[in-house]
Amino acid sequence: MTAPAIQQLADQLRARRAVSTSPISALFSTVEDVEPVSKPVRTPQHRPTQSPLPPSLAPRLIGRDAAAAYVGVSPNTFDKMIADELMPGPRRLSERRLAWDVRQLDAAVDRLPGDGNADGATDADDETDHSWKDIDAKTKTKSPVH
Repeated sequence: MTAPAIQQLADQLRARRAVSTSPISALFSTVEDVEPVSKPVRTPQHRPTQSPLPPSLAPRLIGRDAAAAYVGVSPNTFDKMIADELMPGPRRLSERRLAWDVRQLDAAVDRLPGDGNADGATDADDETDHSWKDIDAKTKTKSPVH
């Protein structure tokens, strides 16, 4: 390129910069000089679905992992307890989906043997609180105040 040709290109570039309102277009002399900006790749994110249940209302049927956690054991131990008939079997919601009834889990936990008792009764079940009987007896023996 000759000096006059370079000078002419420089003048054109200055003219474009002066007319340009975009700071990006001021950096480039032609559109072809601009490389396309690649958009960031968005990975799909799982959005938790909003439950139609209010927060104060727990679901009645829960999955295997949640049922095991509800009882306080690992999923493998929970499976063994089902096989040993210590825990109830699942309910079939669909061809592939199983769920456990929280009420049945509660009843099964209540039937589990307590500490030292093979029949499932705990020490607290054997003791009877008679403190109210004492209070009732005292009120019956007092004479009415006039």
